[in-house]
Order: sequence, then structure tokens, then C-alpha cells
Amino acid sequence: MSARPEVRRLIRGGAWAPVAALLWLTGCGVDTVRLPTAAAPAVVAPRNATPAEAVRLLEWSWNQRDLAHDRMLFTSDYQFVFSALDPYRNAYLQTPWTRDDELLSAEHLFRTGTVLEPPATAITLTFDRYPSVRDDPR
Repeated sequence: MSARPEVRRLIRGGAWAPVAALLWLTGCGVDTVRLPTAAAPAVVAPRNATPAEAVRLLEWSWNQRDLAHDRMLFTSDYQFVFSALDPYRNAYLQTPWTRDDELLSAEHLFRTGTVLEPPATAITLTFDRYPSVRDDPR
């Protein structure tokens, strides 16, 4: 199929050159067209107003490797109580696992690693959707 006679005449006569030059000068080339992109949604930490929300914040802070929010979860009198069935429990009977231990452990896990292990590149911690909240009998 051949071009129409008037199109062939415009091409042959060079009438397209000013239009092409104008498009080129104004930056209307294909490589300069920018489509809008959606910004990534902001990652917002869960609230910490109820025990269930505290569990969600713990899960979130570990998955985001966020030390600032992780620090908010542990009071100065925090102490982790190991299960009687845990083989590592005996190491903490005389010297309990405290807030400082918890924060140092998270620091190593999230950021610095240890002499033997690098920090985690990704963490996936998932709790039950609806955690059971009960009073501590102690």
C-alpha cells in the first residue's frame, strides 16, 4: 500500500522538517514522556494502646527491623520467663533475661550481627490474627 499523493508531496517537499524540529526542540520525543508513578505507601507502625496492639507492634517492629519501636515495648522491669521445657532455661535461672538483653539481641538481629553471624536480611514474624490476652498470674 502506498502513501497518499499529498503525504508523498509533503515528505518530498520537506514540509515535515519544521514540525519535526519543533517537536524535537520542545522535548516531545518518546523518550521524554514520563508517566506518573504511584508513591509507595508509607509504612505506619501499629498503635500500642492495648495488649493486643502491643503484640501487633512487636510483630511489626521485628518484620520492619525497627529498633525504635521495638524499644518502646519493654519496660525497665521487663524479664523474659523461659519455659520449664526450654533447654536454654538453665542459663537464665541465676541471671534473668532482661530488657537490656532483649534490646541487645534485637540490635544484633536487626543491625549489627555478631562475630559469628551477620544481621538478618529479612525477618518474618507472624502471630495469631487474634491473640489471646490474659492477666499474668505472677
